[in-house]
Amino acid sequence: MGAPTVQVVARPEDIGLVNPFASVPKGMTLHDGSIVLFSDGAESAVDVFRTVCHELFHRGSKVRVERNADYITKMLTIAYADETVRAWPTTRPWP
Repeated sequence: MGAPTVQVVARPEDIGLVNPFASVPKGMTLHDGSIVLFSDGAESAVDVFRTVCHELFHRGSKVRVERNADYITKMLTIAYADETVRAWPTTRPWP
């Protein structure tokens, strides 16, 4: 698989992506395995480092599954195994 291409742009719209959210995301992994960081979503150099690590995790996870539905199921299973994530709906109001 090799090292991913990492691109930095200000916002998702700068590379033709539709952002349905009010805030700018920090980054994302594209279907081809490349990583995009959004500078308008970054708060610090440490934040950028964390975002790259986060996106590398997603990239590695996608290699292990073939269908997108399987990937989503796997990510939800991992998230739900964390007690902080399980408590989140009861400790934070939904937007």
